[in-house]
Order: sequence, then structure tokens, then C-alpha cells
Amino acid sequence: MKSLYCACLLAASILMPTQAQADDLDLIKAKGEIVIGVKDSSPPFGEFNPKTKTVMGYDIDMGVAVAKRMGLKPVFKTVETGNRVQLLLDRKIDLIMASLGKTPDVAKQVDLSYGYFMNQTKALALKGVIRSYDDYYTVSIGVTAGGPLEKLMRKQFPSAELVTAPDKPELTAMLTSGKVQSIVAAEALLISIWNELPNKQRYEMPDYPINVNPIAIGMRKGETKLRTAINRALTEIEDSGEAERIYERWFGANTTTPIPRTFRINRY
Repeated sequence: MKSLYCACLLAASILMPTQAQADDLDLIKAKGEIVIGVKDSSPPFGEFNPKTKTVMGYDIDMGVAVAKRMGLKPVFKTVETGNRVQLLLDRKIDLIMASLGKTPDVAKQVDLSYGYFMNQTKALALKGVIRSYDDYYTVSIGVTAGGPLEKLMRKQFPSAELVTAPDKPELTAMLTSGKVQSIVAAEALLISIWNELPNKQRYEMPDYPINVNPIAIGMRKGETKLRTAINRALTEIEDSGEAERIYERWFGANTTTPIPRTFRINRY
């Protein structure tokens, strides 16, 4: 009887922490702030402003709007493509809002919200080097390291000469130095890079998109309450018209990256 009693106590001691453990939404609400991983060198999604010493962009404005709807203070922490998921898993951040494509591979690692941007991946290349999809197999291509796009390129164009870089500045340098003939990234990012090139007439963005997929907010797996709360916030932002106003601020006709808005948030 004594051994049975001890065994029950041991089982209870093992189970109690699991049962009492709060989920991410409860923990976030308890501290009153939500830590969001964003990029600081991928305009217009996120870029460091040396004057204000803050990161600004579409992802940041959307993050502020989501946090406001959840009654939380947003805290932004910079991440890169290669470390954003690991920082989330290590609990250094609560959410990823850093060009995270809503793809099957990404969904194996993290849970994803509704898409809040529709991304078209294209190439920015020297004029004339990409005249068909077949040319992706033969030209040298710069791509951001460690992310879904690198995996996609290696799978879709296995014989392509891929050269990886951490982020936008290194991609730009590879293209302008002649290390690669083209770079692939989100259309909005490529437009931003193209606009900054001193000899932009040497380059073009061929109309051969590599893929089209939503950009979503990433969170740790199994956090159903948190995902529901974020999707509710995104839906409210869309329905109120705030999402469209934020989009126009960064992608409208009068911006340096004009891309027509052809999506609604809660449909993807």
C-alpha cells in the first residue's frame, strides 16, 4: 500500500507542472507586452531608421495594429531569415513578422496566422539574361540564406548556380559587383533594391515569377489560443479599413514600391 501511495504521489508530481503550465497567450497577457521578430534591412517591410533609431515599415505597422487589438504593448526585436524560427523556438521572441511565407515547409516548424500580405517572388537581373524560366537553370542567382526561398530554388532549379547572402545589403552588393547575374526575393524588396541602384538602367525584373504565396505571422506550434487571437485581430484590422491604409502607406501609388493590393487578409 505504501509503495502504491508513493507511486501516486510521483505521478501527480510529474503531471502537475504540465497541467498548470500556462499557454503562450496567457504568458504574453501576464507580462503586458508581445515581442515581435522583424527585419531591419528589408524595406518596405522593415528598415532601421538612423534618425529615430527605430525600425519602421509595413511589418512594424501591422505588428503595432495587431498588438493594439490584443491590448498589448509591441516590442520589436530584429531577426534574420536564418535565425528567425530558432529565436521563436528559444522563446527570445513571441511572434515572427519577417517575410515569413505561408508554405508547407514553414508550417512544419511553426503555426501560421492568416496571410497579411500576398508575396510574389521574382528576379532582379542584368538585362537580357533571363528571357524564359529555363534561364533560371543557367544564370548565377543570389538568394537569402537559410530560408524557404533558398530551399525552393534548390528544389525547383536544382542545377542553378546559387550564391547565398544574409540579407538585402549583401544581396545588393553581390548583384552590383558582378558576383551574380541576378538575385531573387520578394517583389517589393527587389523594387526597393532596384530604386537604390546608381545604374538601374542595366537591370530589369523579368515577368517570370518563381512563386506566389501569402506572408503570415509565425508562432510556436500548438498555440491555438494565440493563433485564434491573432487571426481575430487581423480580421478586425481588415474589416475596419486599417489594413488597407497601412498597405497604401508602404505600397501605394505614391510610394517607391507601388504594388496594387489584390487580397483580403482573412481569405488566405
